[in-house]
Amino acid sequence: MNTKILLCLGITLLISSCHPTRQGLPLNQQPSEEETPPVLYVENPSFLDNSELAIIPVGLSAKSSKFRGYGSFSQSDSGLFSGSQIDKGGYSLIATNILFYNRQTEAINPLLDQKAIISQFNYLYYRNLTTGNSSLEAREKDFPQLLIYHLINDDTNQDEKLDQQDASLVYLSDFSGNNFTQISPDQTQVKQWDYFPDQNIILLNLGEDRNEDNKFDSPEDANSAYLYNLEDQSLTQLNPPNTDFINWKIDPDYNRLYLRLREDSNEDNQFDETDTIKLVKINLDNLEQTVPLIDQELYNSLHQLTFE
Repeated sequence: MNTKILLCLGITLLISSCHPTRQGLPLNQQPSEEETPPVLYVENPSFLDNSELAIIPVGLSAKSSKFRGYGSFSQSDSGLFSGSQIDKGGYSLIATNILFYNRQTEAINPLLDQKAIISQFNYLYYRNLTTGNSSLEAREKDFPQLLIYHLINDDTNQDEKLDQQDASLVYLSDFSGNNFTQISPDQTQVKQWDYFPDQNIILLNLGEDRNEDNKFDSPEDANSAYLYNLEDQSLTQLNPPNTDFINWKIDPDYNRLYLRLREDSNEDNQFDETDTIKLVKINLDNLEQTVPLIDQELYNSLHQLTFE
């Protein structure tokens, strides 16, 4: 495998979730005299396949622990760059923009014109959900020449900073950073995405603030599954109301999608282990949702065999 191509396949910046003293990107705050003033940190370029363009991540860094926990760069075996606990000489990067550099003309253009945290960005590529394969061969075959981003650009919980507690939205752009388009609803947090080239769709697992308290960790909050159609740029919510999405499974032979959902069966406005789990089948040709795959009669029979 061509090592040079492998190194340039993708970049992912992830917000780390395990640092106990993490703080966010302040919106209206100057560093105190005791703190090291933040400086602009510039990463090495990554060259996009079959393109004159390169991507250069930039962001904030500080020796203070104030900005630690958002992850620096480390290279995985797959060639992707991902967030890690590694810092660079005491610095940790918070990506706040991406520069698109044309190596031929030497023109350079930023992606964003607003304050934000880019918590993840990557090629939009196919990942085999059975094997977990995201290899070079898979990407060369199923590669729509798009980049996908997770963006935190709104202080949704109104705590005067941008961090992982705020909404995290999904955006797409072409390789030049143009046609930058939001594809997930406002007031949601992206948990996962998967691209399916045969159907030309992106499935999104999004956390929702269902009790509208501007937070995403309340017992009443839940996840929903959305389908974004790249051909007509439409977005469709897949799970029924009052359900919590768990995971999905696509059946390419019959062009079907199966969703595992948790229903609020005890009607306490929360989703936990006391609620019923249902399996729902969706026809991807017309997004027609059928009744649960296991009907109530069969479910009751299986429940009786298991617990009585």
